Amino acid sequence: MDYIASHPVELVFFLYIFYYSLISIVGNLNLGIRHLFPILPLIYILVSEKTLQFFKSFKTKTPKFLSRLTLTFLLLWFGLSSAFAFPNYMSYFNEMIGGGKNAYLYFTDSNVDWGQDLKPLAGWLKQRGIPSVKLSYFGTGDPEYYRIPGQLLPGYVMPVFAGIVREVSSGDIVVVSATNLQCVYLDPDVCSLMERLRPMEPIGQVGHSILVYRADFSWP
Repeated sequence: MDYIASHPVELVFFLYIFYYSLISIVGNLNLGIRHLFPILPLIYILVSEKTLQFFKSFKTKTPKFLSRLTLTFLLLWFGLSSAFAFPNYMSYFNEMIGGGKNAYLYFTDSNVDWGQDLKPLAGWLKQRGIPSVKLSYFGTGDPEYYRIPGQLLPGYVMPVFAGIVREVSSGDIVVVSATNLQCVYLDPDVCSLMERLRPMEPIGQVGHSILVYRADFSWP
């Protein structure tokens, strides 16, 4: 009780973090970590204050120096990691999971993929001289507007496009949005295609949210 009485601000912070986290967990809306952003500034303040207390607890110079050196290293790591992630900040993950290129293995939808890499895909294909692809897209962009060459496979788009094909032949270049690859919103029959692609090594990756494969199978 004495600790609570002497730390009223911390108590308010903890109560807010607990309450907001609780209603986020039990609520029906599950659309990514961005809904937890309001608690992050309070967490940063609490962690900073405890870090400062940790440094002040040392009475000798050596452990204090090592602690500050460790903190400096971590801050530099975070800064450099963030800088190297440019411009793919939506799919940013640090090197503990292999960076943003592995983000699609852990998360989908708005945590990684909002269809933001459709325009870079057009440039990627043009640079490599790829004349035609089969594209399963997740997002609201228009592949025809960005002049993506080829045909559309089933995906999750708004609005729904006409002319969807349901066929992949061996040798086809298949381009898949990360969310579709993990079969989050697709019909079960289309998931069979994604199950064939997931074990394969992509021949390319665009902005960490679109993966490119060369099919070595026929589907369906």
